[in-house]
Amino acid sequence: MKPTRRHDLTSWVPIVDPVCLLTLGIAWNEARYLSLAAQAFRHQAVSSFEEAVPGAAADS
Repeated sequence: MKPTRRHDLTSWVPIVDPVCLLTLGIAWNEARYLSLAAQAFRHQAVSSFEEAVPGAAADS
């Protein structure tokens, strides 16, 4: 990368032991149509969390 004036103002700081958290939510309306692709995604998302934390996911 060719240094520019902008890079003169930039400092590189190493990140040690980062803690990265993501809160994910999924919702659907049971009274509305849900495509097969959306159903497959919902099933995959819910079952992934059930495996990681038993009882943490809602019934699908």
